Amino acid sequence: MTLLERSTGVRTGWTIAELGGAAGVPAEQWDGLARRGFHRHAWFVAAESCGLAPRHVGVQRNGVLAAIFPAYLEWASLHGDLHRRWLGPLHRLAWLAGARLRPTLAVGAPFATASDPLGEVESLPDDVLAGVLDRLEAIARAEGTRAVVWPFLADPTGQLAAAARRAGYVEAFAGSTARLPLAWRGFDGYVAARSRSVRRTVRREREAFAAAGLRLEAAPDWRHAAAAGESLYRAEARARDGREPLLPRGFLERLAAAPAPGIWAQLTWRDGELAGFSVNLEAAGVVDGTLAGFAAGPATEAAWLNDLVHAPIALGCAAGCARLELGPTALRAKLLRGATLVPRVTLARGTTRRTRALLTILAPVVDRRLRRKERRRVPGADR
Repeated sequence: MTLLERSTGVRTGWTIAELGGAAGVPAEQWDGLARRGFHRHAWFVAAESCGLAPRHVGVQRNGVLAAIFPAYLEWASLHGDLHRRWLGPLHRLAWLAGARLRPTLAVGAPFATASDPLGEVESLPDDVLAGVLDRLEAIARAEGTRAVVWPFLADPTGQLAAAARRAGYVEAFAGSTARLPLAWRGFDGYVAARSRSVRRTVRREREAFAAAGLRLEAAPDWRHAAAAGESLYRAEARARDGREPLLPRGFLERLAAAPAPGIWAQLTWRDGELAGFSVNLEAAGVVDGTLAGFAAGPATEAAWLNDLVHAPIALGCAAGCARLELGPTALRAKLLRGATLVPRVTLARGTTRRTRALLTILAPVVDRRLRRKERRRVPGADR
């Protein structure tokens, strides 16, 4: 791996530099720093082959890559639209008035619900973290973006968040995500640990899955289903959001083209047709599920519930994983099945005085609005 020429030392033995795209870093070196499923090298390479603009920052210690802060230039968000979320129903009017938050430099894996860097970031010295934040802002300024944004940081009390606050980042609640530690040897052990009512619910759901004639396949090689899976994902996203998803066309086929460790698809079949699809990624004992889509019809709910929680638990336990990151959707259903909620925050810093002032005004308003919204959906979720 070669770091770009703008590499700058922070203290003896430490170096901060811009990296090229993920393809310029050996997969085993990249994956060796992965802390969760979204960090898999193949995930980044597939996304960047679809036209994403990476601006990753790496940290070396004594010539060895110790951490990666993945970042992308975003004209339309890959992580949940900051402009739309922060400006609310007035986002179009604000855009016309010049109160714009795009483009941004967004820190995090593509199409992910978390902004976690790769590597043991909490062990980095404070001045190294400060140097990383300086480098990200320098990149953002050079590219003409309006802000550096960490869309979904799940550890607002950690060293990284503290460094960002010292650097002048503002903070707002970004919704909770569901997490389930895997403390069982198998799915039956998980079920036995639930309350009687939950055991009945799970039993009924599994019976409904079988009665609907559905069959699950956990496929590390899913080239045969990639095109159909993307069609399901896009159709469901259009029906839900009323617009085309931002996922680049062909992304799933590119991801499936070269089967990689830690990446598989959950394929739900009915009468030889694909009825449900999701991508699952595992690294360092942490499983992330994403990009799900299901065919319309009476079997959809049974397929969805099985794909949402039951199958990942069974597969995660079988693989000896430590936890499932179940994502920010269907929180009530996930809580019922034993998950806990992890609050996330957005950290943002404008690259101009005007944008910094706008973000400072918006952050407390957004924080209150999103907390109220989540309390209505899931009482006590942000506590």
